[in-house]
Amino acid sequence: MINITCTDKTEFFTRMRDFICKRNGTYDYSTTGIGWTLHDSSYAVDEDNPAINDWFVIYSAGEGTKDDLYFKCTWTSAYIKFEGYQSWDSTTHAGSTNKYNTISNFTMAETGTYILWLYGDLDGIYVINNLLGGPSCYGVNFGKLAPGWDDLTGEIAACSSALTAGSDVSITVDSAPAEWAIGREIFIRTTHNDAMSTVKIEKITIKTITGNVITADLSNSYTAGASLSDFVGYYCQGSNQMASINYGLISEQGTISASIGTPTHLSLAAGSFDPGQYEDRFYLLDYFYQSALGLAGKNKLIKRVPTFVAGFAIGDILEESDGTQWRCFKVYNSTYIAIKEV
Repeated sequence: MINITCTDKTEFFTRMRDFICKRNGTYDYSTTGIGWTLHDSSYAVDEDNPAINDWFVIYSAGEGTKDDLYFKCTWTSAYIKFEGYQSWDSTTHAGSTNKYNTISNFTMAETGTYILWLYGDLDGIYVINNLLGGPSCYGVNFGKLAPGWDDLTGEIAACSSALTAGSDVSITVDSAPAEWAIGREIFIRTTHNDAMSTVKIEKITIKTITGNVITADLSNSYTAGASLSDFVGYYCQGSNQMASINYGLISEQGTISASIGTPTHLSLAAGSFDPGQYEDRFYLLDYFYQSALGLAGKNKLIKRVPTFVAGFAIGDILEESDGTQWRCFKVYNSTYIAIKEV
């Protein structure tokens, strides 16, 4: 976690990039940062002096080391913009057409003094921009959701050879998860980061399974090393509002969804709970994401707080009985959340 006052947008942009990527860049976070990879970038001058339309792309293999998380961050006038891609070619400086956000706007004027709050791990990032002295914050979060159902694990298996589209295709993986069975729906997706036009994802049904070999019908062809899993859940927030409808996601149907709907939580009457009751846990609610197709997953980094009570302020801590701490914020527009301290 980082919590630092930045004198301008340049400092905010560069500290955010270097902390996420755990690097010695404009600022040295080589020992304290999160650990994503700086995959690609473009600057009119250089990385120490970013300006409008400059951008960088970050990549993570996730906490489980088998994911493919690519996010582009662009400096635009009065905003910082985040977009998610299924893949990104750092040689041609282009992303896949499977782009799961197109409108992510994180308000940030060209001048001003800001507090940068930045949380995350290799599965996801949450950035908060708190205008110094302001009552609320602008925030953006992106990464990988946790499965919303108990029988989904998200465990990833890799296929050992190239696959050609067709019926009853034999697919050998390095290790078939125990949950896989005949009739089970899983995803298969491209993992290479070149030849962007061939980057695909689809949902398939297991027709037969013997050891680490399954058969399924494929609409697309895949290179060796393609990933298979029962859950993907890559997402990117689409606007300033934490409670907005604009969240891009690799959807339940194996396609790129432009929107997955407003995040939701268990409804509680405002003012019904005191944060001091029963070790604070009544105040920490799971934050689920859904679309017209149903539940998409839940955010492991964020909890929903029903409301702030008198004396409860931005930056306050709620702590669970196991010592896990959650820091509270009011984000635009009047959404109360708690972010896991990591």
